Amino acid sequence: GRCFDFGGESMKPEIDIDQLERLAEELRKRVLESRDFLERAEKIKKGAVQRQRSILQALCNLQAEARFGLLNPTSPEPPIAHSSETEEGELVPKSKIGEKAKSNSKKTVKKSTKSSRKGKFGDGHVPKIRHIDAMELKSVPKYMRGRITLQKLNEAIDELHAAAVVKYKLLAKSYHKLRDSEHRKVAEYRKMENEETKGKQFVCDTDLCFSKCLRRDGTGRAVVLILRNLNRIKRARGKASRYILCTHHAPS
Repeated sequence: GRCFDFGGESMKPEIDIDQLERLAEELRKRVLESRDFLERAEKIKKGAVQRQRSILQALCNLQAEARFGLLNPTSPEPPIAHSSETEEGELVPKSKIGEKAKSNSKKTVKKSTKSSRKGKFGDGHVPKIRHIDAMELKSVPKYMRGRITLQKLNEAIDELHAAAVVKYKLLAKSYHKLRDSEHRKVAEYRKMENEETKGKQFVCDTDLCFSKCLRRDGTGRAVVLILRNLNRIKRARGKASRYILCTHHAPS
């Protein structure tokens, strides 16, 4: 600070201690307020990221369902008329009614054979895997179970089934009806097949990229381990992760 020389002696102005204490207290308050603000901002950021992930997953599921025709309900076939009168009220001989019934039955047989020939995996139906109950979860060792909840395990089962439905709906489509991107996807699916997965339905890590419960982290690995222990899925041998669905647990 500035010094004043009076007869060879330097004198400094007195410092106001009370004013400094007030300034320090004001600074403390500002620091605490900024810390609270940062904590609230971090919480808001985490919530926004979680909402964004859930929205992206829902969007991808809707796109996949719309692409593979899951949203189009199958139209029921019209029932076969058994009356002996036509729409105009004319009587029809019983012999002709029998011939019409036979022709209708032949048509239905042809439709069923065509649907069975359609694609490599029939109609793409994937049986549901039975959910885990509380007694089964208790039978899992504590070191393996950890903090994994029953709800998380059943959500993982639903995600496995949804991924398999998307995959096998695509594989069931006729080859000439596939788009270029779908051709590439089908080729990727067939590359993942081996002798162990032959005739079985399975999914890979790439099919579960939008899964919440089966991520490639510690919790996701623990969920997979429990599902294997309870015989809901089996892991096929190989470098890539292939999860064979144990659909014999599905309810009738």
